[in-house]
Amino acid sequence: MRKKVIASLLALFIAFLFAFSPVKGVQMQNPAEKVGSVNLGEKSAGFSLLISGGYLYVFGGKTEKTDVGEDMFHALWVFSIENPAKPKLVGGWFPESMGQLVGERIGWTPIIKYKNFIFAPCTSELTVIDVSNPESPKAVKSLMEGNPPLGMTVYSHYLLAYDIEGVMHCFDISNNFKSVKVQLKYNGNEEDLSDTMPLEFFIKGNKLFGIGSGSVVYDISEFPTITVEKLLKDENDDPVDMTSAKLFGNFIVGSTGFSGYGLIDTESKSYHSVKVSGAGKTTLDKFAKEGRTLYAISNTNKELCAIDALDLLHPRFVWKTKISEKANDIGVHMGYIYILSGNLIMVYNSAPFKDVPTNYWAINAIKYMVSKNIISGYPDGSFKPEKIVTRAEYAKMLALSLNLDVSKGRDIYVDVPSTHWAYKYITAVTDAKLMKGYGHGKFGPNDTVKKEEIITTIVRLKKWKIITPEKGTFPDVPKKYWAYPYIETAVRNGLIKKVDRGLTDGNFHIKVGATRAQTAELLYRAINKK
Repeated sequence: MRKKVIASLLALFIAFLFAFSPVKGVQMQNPAEKVGSVNLGEKSAGFSLLISGGYLYVFGGKTEKTDVGEDMFHALWVFSIENPAKPKLVGGWFPESMGQLVGERIGWTPIIKYKNFIFAPCTSELTVIDVSNPESPKAVKSLMEGNPPLGMTVYSHYLLAYDIEGVMHCFDISNNFKSVKVQLKYNGNEEDLSDTMPLEFFIKGNKLFGIGSGSVVYDISEFPTITVEKLLKDENDDPVDMTSAKLFGNFIVGSTGFSGYGLIDTESKSYHSVKVSGAGKTTLDKFAKEGRTLYAISNTNKELCAIDALDLLHPRFVWKTKISEKANDIGVHMGYIYILSGNLIMVYNSAPFKDVPTNYWAINAIKYMVSKNIISGYPDGSFKPEKIVTRAEYAKMLALSLNLDVSKGRDIYVDVPSTHWAYKYITAVTDAKLMKGYGHGKFGPNDTVKKEEIITTIVRLKKWKIITPEKGTFPDVPKKYWAYPYIETAVRNGLIKKVDRGLTDGNFHIKVGATRAQTAELLYRAINKK
């Protein structure tokens, strides 16, 4: 009996060890690592950041010497993030003594961008900055002088800005920012809105959502008449209070000061208090999202958190890491996270999947393809980088990479019926003359795609001149092999090398199926190679 008890206890102990020990290739090894920081300058401060068109814009204040000492003036820094790990300062708007002094105000309204303009909420006005040349921004207009905005958004070609007095201002961007009179209708609910103060605005369809101390839904279907439709209430029938809100698809996510986050469904115009499974009582304050991952800052705990938010109503905590300072704002680009804190932009490299560590050879390609929704991970949080890709899967990746028209399909191959999930993608790449069938009317959608097949499609796409040298680069690719000229053309044009980490090791390894990581890397190079 005693032996049985000991054996049972030993079995339980071993099971415990397996349950709580990291499993190689499954547990995330380095969820995020700080890879650098950028200093805005001594006695400078960043208030909000924005990422657009390969540039990181930071709005804040910069201290300058004046005749009477030193003052902080509003400023805009512009960084190139062509190399996302190392933001490079390329320009900025730095007014001197005649600029806008930084003063006290009720929170800092985030900057917003529309086409070539950035709208900067200065202390005593709304400044319009032309960034058509990001390396040489210029202030071109001052609006709302003496009455700065609390919240802003763009509807069609109109700039809407809400001030501290509760007045909605409107400017026609297409007509040199001419002021347009807005009529605000209450439908008898003025009393309920007397204590509301929206600080951020978002537009979905013909609805305007004002988020802040009391959150409001407006109807703008009869613009420039704006009608108050409803005051949003929480589960306790209290007004919804949210800050630092961001719009992700059909949902607005914001901080409530409690654990989890607040969520507004813009379609149903309903509010949900969301708890993050596995996060405990962590209070989330600032948000950015890329792909299915929601990145959040907990200023209370000084932590950067990653959340699987494929379903924003039922999110799942993935990982967290300590940060040194509290954050004013957060942004993400290709899996690189930018945290604005004081006069620093802290740069973190995140692991997008539990089986793709931050030092993985194809991580930048995987991050890029995921950020563009060309490829995605699996429900268990993995990417499966070594999984072999089928021809149908590659057809989809290729079509999405090139923004091909995938709205229609046609019967081309006998083994790709109209009911096949990749029917339209295979039609698109065939019509673009990038992929072909095998003959006899077959495409082979479930066959593995080979590296040489991927390279062939890229050579066709780039329309490179085909070469057939006498001596090849790879000893395992005979000159008579059908893909020999395409492989050599790819080498000549710098798409691949003889020794290329993750792709080649001196040999090419023909007739071997391409992995998800290899496919992502080759397409990433093709997209970003001139």
